[in-house]
Amino acid sequence: MATIDSMNETFDIIAEGVVEFAGFDLAALSIIEDGHLSTVAVAGDPGAIAELTELRTPMAALEAELESAHSWGRFHFVPEEAAAGHLDDYDWIPDLEPGPHADAWRPMDLLVALLRDSAGSTRGVLSVDLPRS
Repeated sequence: MATIDSMNETFDIIAEGVVEFAGFDLAALSIIEDGHLSTVAVAGDPGAIAELTELRTPMAALEAELESAHSWGRFHFVPEEAAAGHLDDYDWIPDLEPGPHADAWRPMDLLVALLRDSAGSTRGVLSVDLPRS
């Protein structure tokens, strides 16, 4: 049976791999505990790591926010202008100047993948932010 320390190490490796290979400078992994998302690994931006590590987000708040999401394969994208504010008390907002293009990433954009088990139940979330391009 895996220990908590070995599981946390695995979560860290996954988050670091997403940052290294997926083109984002921030990745966070959360698991669902008692109806809340508990952040178990954060890689990338040091300011985000400090804020997100202790974060507990009600899963209901994320589900409500994702009602307006666009499906991008396994990911769900909520553009800044469609954000309903359900996560306002549970997020980290990067200090980011949007680029000049209409489709440039904005500070309040949300991109997450729901992590499901073989029965289809959501067990966690992978969140990414700060795309490199």
